Amino acid sequence: MNRLRLIGLCIVAVAATSAMMAASASALAPEPEYGRCIKKAKVEGSGFSDSKCNKGVATKAKYEWLPGAVKKGQTTLNTTGGTLETINKLGVHCASETSTGEYFGSKEVKNIIVKFKKCESAAFTCTSPGKEVGELETKTLEGVAVIEKRYIKEGKEEPSKNKLALDLYPAGKTGLFIEFACVDISAVKVEGSILVPVKSNTMMTTGELKYKATKGKQKPEDYETPSGEKVQDVLFSEFVGKGKGFEQAGQTITTKVTNEEPLELNSVL
Repeated sequence: MNRLRLIGLCIVAVAATSAMMAASASALAPEPEYGRCIKKAKVEGSGFSDSKCNKGVATKAKYEWLPGAVKKGQTTLNTTGGTLETINKLGVHCASETSTGEYFGSKEVKNIIVKFKKCESAAFTCTSPGKEVGELETKTLEGVAVIEKRYIKEGKEEPSKNKLALDLYPAGKTGLFIEFACVDISAVKVEGSILVPVKSNTMMTTGELKYKATKGKQKPEDYETPSGEKVQDVLFSEFVGKGKGFEQAGQTITTKVTNEEPLELNSVL
């Protein structure tokens, strides 16, 4: 009887622990979303008390949240140059970058094409298939807003302080990110995905996307799922004939992003 009682107590303890874990997971903030925090014509009803749509109220709301974009276009521009480098110091440098894309729903960006100009590897010109000499062009890319790192204090998450990022990858998460050849290299292939931190909880038309890497290591290299699990998110590059197959690579570039209308990436909703 005592043994049965002990087993019963163990089962109860396991069930209680599982319930606590489930409750903890459900308490975590969901994936962030793009949208517009708009001032209400009249202070009334439920919504938000602040212009960032971070503080929800049941009555006398001054602002309301409208998910997604009406004007969906997005562009980027860099004129100071950027670099892709592997952990074994194989790389390519480009003098400038531009891109186009569009917001899709409240969490994604799609139909992204990135173009780089005046690109070289060890002073040898590099070019993507079918493009002008020195021009690189990515495959069609897409991305989703994610939580780079949750802000947890005393066991409780504070969503408004979470760090957010855009997870960028080839459309459908299949195929190459980009490919090209250089005068002294028959082929360079890049696959995988990359994270870039995104400023959150502020309505804006223009901003900066800062991709940072040191010795082929991207910063950041992972993000957190809604359940709190960490997912690695990095690029791998192969410089055919120069290295030992695909090896981890990182991109360093700061680019100006411009939306067709003011948008916010909200970490609280």
